[in-house]
Amino acid sequence: MLTFVREKVFAAARPAGQEGGLDRDVKLADAVKASLPFVEKSFPDRPLTEARLRMTMGLLFWHLREAEIAAEQFQRARALYTQHRGPDHPDTLRSMMSLAITYSSLGRHADALKLDEETLALRKAKLGPDHPDTLASMFNVGLSHIELKNYATAEVVFLEYQAQVERNTKNLPPEWQTNAIPHLVRLYEAWGKPAEAEKWRTKLPARQEKK
Repeated sequence: MLTFVREKVFAAARPAGQEGGLDRDVKLADAVKASLPFVEKSFPDRPLTEARLRMTMGLLFWHLREAEIAAEQFQRARALYTQHRGPDHPDTLRSMMSLAITYSSLGRHADALKLDEETLALRKAKLGPDHPDTLASMFNVGLSHIELKNYATAEVVFLEYQAQVERNTKNLPPEWQTNAIPHLVRLYEAWGKPAEAEKWRTKLPARQEKK
């Protein structure tokens, strides 16, 4: 891994044309992009190392708002983890969740929902309904339904999520108690139910209501 970073990423800061150099003022994003063609070739016998590197790169490109590149990296990581870890391993499920989030960034909400629901079912079976990872997937399913204007289904999902969070106050960070409320407000406003939206708005902490 260190050899790859040194020879394929940091090498971009060499003078242009010199052993992969792009120039001393090269941007980090451009350096990482230039290294992408070498990822698969660099770890032929270490698929899990490649998968982990692709997850790191996917997260980097997602934060850089390069969602297409991020999606490709998460997809490759998912394939590797599925093959070498299994379809319900936490690493595989984490890559699926990351890929679904990237699909949402690309406006591919139907694809995101399909993957979110698949991840939720696997996490629920593997970890149980109250595990934080399961609840995170449930939250994302609700968001995808809102984006697709499936308001009735989104309501069911978020109310179930909220109920489970309130039952598990000892096992979850305090902020989890209110992180669904802004989305319930948004859901009811978009659905044309202002009274319900106002009911949930009154439950917002002051900092979230202001925001």
